[in-house]
Parts: sequence; structure tokens; C-alpha cells
Amino acid sequence: MTPFDVTGLDAVVVGGDTRAAAQVAALLDGGATVTVVAPELTATIDDLVGRGLVRWIRDEAEADLERFDLVLRGRPRAPEPDRILDVGSVTLVGGGPGDPG
Repeated sequence: MTPFDVTGLDAVVVGGDTRAAAQVAALLDGGATVTVVAPELTATIDDLVGRGLVRWIRDEAEADLERFDLVLRGRPRAPEPDRILDVGSVTLVGGGPGDPG
């Protein structure tokens, strides 16, 4: 259940990442009409667009954000939980179960 009622509001989510997918789901659960503005989408949002549940605008310059009742933007430069931040190496120390050593 959504903790807020957005029934009938025209909402826009700027961004198509995993954070945006969670926001889109909450807005849909709350009863809003949802538009996503992003050059690329996660598979989840793409599926919602394909089913006609969400509108997609690829270019933010083409979106008139002033016309929406509610505008949600992502945090700039916030890393996504599933994003690889760096490449390194792992050294295993000690053995696991059944290690004779």
C-alpha cells in the first residue's frame, strides 16, 4: 500500500534507472498517471511503457515539466546499488569446509 494518495495527479519521473522504477511503481500504486523522462529505461519501466501503463519521453528538452502536478528527480551522481564502482582483486585466505590444510 502506498503511504500517500496521488490519485488523479499527473506525475513525471525524471530518469529511467532502478530508483526511478521504484518511484514509478509507488506512483502507479497511489493512483497517479505517470510519465517517465529518460533517454534509456530499465526493463521494468520498459515493460510498463509497452503495456500502456506509463508514458515515455526520451528527451527532457521535449518534456514540459511545468505542466505536471508532481515532478520527481533523481539524486545527481548517486550510485546505483547494482552498479560496479571499481574493479579489484580478491585473495582468499584459509580454506573452506573440507580443506585439509
